[in-house]
Amino acid sequence: MTDLRSWLLPGLLVTAAIALAVSLLAMPGGDVYVAVMAAGVAVVVVMGMVPLPLLVFGWAALLPIWSIDPLPPVAFDALRLIGAGVIFLRMQRAPSVAWRQAVNSWVVPILAVGALMTTVAAVNADGRGWTTGTTMLIAAAVAYLVVVRVDRPGLVFGGYLAGVALSASVLIMSAFGYTALSPQDNPGFDRLTGLAPSATLAASDFALAVVIGWAYLSTRSRWQTPALLGMGVALVALLLSGGRVGVAGVAVATGCALLAGWVRPKHVVIGVSGLAGLLWVAPHIGLQFFTLDRLLGTSDTLTRTSFSSGRFEVLPEAARAVVLDPLGHGLDGFVAAHGAIPHTPILYLGLGGGLAAALIALALTVRVLRRVLRPLRDSIAPQRAAHLVLAVFVATIALEPSGPFVGVATLTLLFLSAGLLPGKQPRRQAPVLGRSIEA
Repeated sequence: MTDLRSWLLPGLLVTAAIALAVSLLAMPGGDVYVAVMAAGVAVVVVMGMVPLPLLVFGWAALLPIWSIDPLPPVAFDALRLIGAGVIFLRMQRAPSVAWRQAVNSWVVPILAVGALMTTVAAVNADGRGWTTGTTMLIAAAVAYLVVVRVDRPGLVFGGYLAGVALSASVLIMSAFGYTALSPQDNPGFDRLTGLAPSATLAASDFALAVVIGWAYLSTRSRWQTPALLGMGVALVALLLSGGRVGVAGVAVATGCALLAGWVRPKHVVIGVSGLAGLLWVAPHIGLQFFTLDRLLGTSDTLTRTSFSSGRFEVLPEAARAVVLDPLGHGLDGFVAAHGAIPHTPILYLGLGGGLAAALIALALTVRVLRRVLRPLRDSIAPQRAAHLVLAVFVATIALEPSGPFVGVATLTLLFLSAGLLPGKQPRRQAPVLGRSIEA
């Protein structure tokens, strides 16, 4: 009876807030802002009621979801922001996690680059730079609130895998001609997006899900079955999406796993057999693997653009602009002059934030590479997942404008993974850290 009474008042508040929001939206001339505030109250109360592990898992599942029709993307941004605040407040009394100091050394340079981007953009009236800079600042703060409080990284990795699996399922349905949850508006030639804003970002999400699932499969984790299902769905979606950066990420992660000795013969047999089976079945059930078509040069897209899609042609010009304008050339001005942006965060952030921003991005890239190249043989599932996630980020740094340095989803995984793999941690401390992250 006591438990029932403790849920009664919050339940009534949620019901009243939802009823008010729905009624205001349904009324002619209803106040949308009041409706949004009422819905926000309901969301906060619900987040305060659910068990904390479930809240963290659900928050992480929202990270790869950009939009679900008919809700606008800003609704999911608000959920991520509110959720991070609630998680931070509910875990105020929790002891500091072992990786907090390591995370601090990553969030500070990210915030510095964001501040440089916004300052230079304000002076140069650079719209792209302003958007990127403000996004970095907000995303870094949101990601930090969660990463420095959550003491079970498996909840974040697992939630992210679940969210990507949902997006991948939507993409697979759209490949069969069914529209579910997302309208698939203008994804591009030979592209499918799932619940992500673009095929490129979707492919990166799928690659991250594949390696996270692989990490839990390669250890004696109790989550092997869900990991296998999520990994399988994400792999199929990666082949269908048309985004090639995800394939590059999986390739880099595979190389790292081979060097670390994590690939067993049964993994090779299962992987090769599964891929061969997919390639044989696909034509018989009406599926077309756009990603493979674009990699092999058989896609219609490649008749319209070069294989690199303009990624490499502008790199020399971007480097020259960063050096000649060390205080910030401006992204809008560069696009107006060259019709494209450089697909690496070192030059992209350098154009928007100046030479200092480029050097900070370069330093962050070197830190990622050092952790990826460091052998990590004796490890548990979250540490392997962190290692492989950073390996995927190596590919995104090489091939995508913002890399993993912009956005709540990638910064959360970056901070968490870097924290689990600190650069100068003595080997004898691994069991102490492992006790708190084995989930």
